[in-house]
Amino acid sequence: MKLASVVSLLLLAAGSVSGEFISPDDPRLSYSDYVNKEVIRTPEGKPRVRFDRVLQHARNYNKDNPGARLRFRTDAKAVTVHLYYNELHTSPSARNGVGVWRIDGRGREEWQFNSREKRTKRAPEKVALPLPADGKFHDYEVILPYGDAVDVDGVEVNDGAKFATPAPRPQYRVVFHGDSVTHGHTASRIDRTYPWLVGEKKNWQIINTALGGLSSPGLQPAAIASIPMDRLVVMIGVNDWQGGRPPKAYADSVVKFLREFRRRCPETPVALITPLWVGPKWRPKSVKFELPEYRRAVEEAVKQLADPRVKVIDGDALIDHDAEQYFTSVAVHPNDAGFAQLAERLARQL
Repeated sequence: MKLASVVSLLLLAAGSVSGEFISPDDPRLSYSDYVNKEVIRTPEGKPRVRFDRVLQHARNYNKDNPGARLRFRTDAKAVTVHLYYNELHTSPSARNGVGVWRIDGRGREEWQFNSREKRTKRAPEKVALPLPADGKFHDYEVILPYGDAVDVDGVEVNDGAKFATPAPRPQYRVVFHGDSVTHGHTASRIDRTYPWLVGEKKNWQIINTALGGLSSPGLQPAAIASIPMDRLVVMIGVNDWQGGRPPKAYADSVVKFLREFRRRCPETPVALITPLWVGPKWRPKSVKFELPEYRRAVEEAVKQLADPRVKVIDGDALIDHDAEQYFTSVAVHPNDAGFAQLAERLARQL
């Protein structure tokens, strides 16, 4: 039987394959690309795997886990992954619950899943995700969305299915931090966000800790430094500009973050991306300074810091200055084409 090219998303009530149910904490299932993972108990006493990103956020964006992966290898003839869209993401306007899956490291355009309720307040929802299976050994990866909080309830396979260890994820871990642009907001789905795309190009394991709405005073160096990593990439500043924060205050906050991070992680390379270009038609009433002033201020401040392990990357040059082609109607946010160009250019500089 060939792998099916189109698979529907079904509610648990619609039924699923019969056979063995693999608990989410079973050692046959593995997880990667996450910050923190815990096993909780449902009201019925069953285990459930839940992720979070150790940071604090008023709208619970820390409960989103962009790109966290459930991984397993099996020769099953039928595979159904059981997910639970919980209620912890509380901002419908910023919700994007589209996840994707891969088989043997490859994906297809139609290999995606979502909650039924995309943009409205909705109750927690159990979802059963039937995956293509043909009775031969394959590596399966279910990749969580960037803009919703999703748990893993387990995996159901046919009786007699065998499991093996999936291919390892890249050992080189890069933490991305910043605001909604890095979080992924306005990408159509997780595998079109720029941290994901950079990870694919560089063969890195990506840990996305960005939080929509973050400005420089909200950077959390202690929490970020607690995450095992080989490199840190930070993009911050557009919300400082939109909110009218003075460029020097912005630069001071960034330098404070770098110093506190460096005290905890003395050898970790850091790439600091200055704010992206924003088209002239987008100018909130709270803006008090020109965006280039923020770039100049932070470049000079980091230069004075004299840390050879910190590289400043000019965000203005990462996406062409074409609002129609590369940005959304909320002009501080790239569209899929903009994210792709950003990732391509950024990967060359990292």
